[in-house]
Amino acid sequence: MEKIDNAGYDEPEGDFKFDWCDKGALADCKRQKGDVCWAFVTMATIEAINQIATKKMITLSEQHLIDCDYFNKGFCTGSPLKAFKFITAKKGSVYKESEYKFIGKKGNCKCKKFAQIEYKLNI
Repeated sequence: MEKIDNAGYDEPEGDFKFDWCDKGALADCKRQKGDVCWAFVTMATIEAINQIATKKMITLSEQHLIDCDYFNKGFCTGSPLKAFKFITAKKGSVYKESEYKFIGKKGNCKCKKFAQIEYKLNI
């Protein structure tokens, strides 16, 4: 195998193998349907950051983004950056997966009242 040019950076000494799975920072794989990878990437990123910060794994609802994110368009191609913008606009409020289950299609937004939000991230 050909060595890749590291643009002048030296390789660090020692064993730096690190796997966030070993640290519990990644939830189990989820089965997605449709063109909603943007929602899964967004929530997986937030779940991992939250687990690293709090040492608690809380799985979050992709369906919440699919149904309610007004910056993206449900099952059409979306953007994690737009999803982060939506979550930030909602002051970090998101539903847990257990409270807003993935149904595999766009549904009506169930976020009628801010008080219904199950989990608030500190972002």
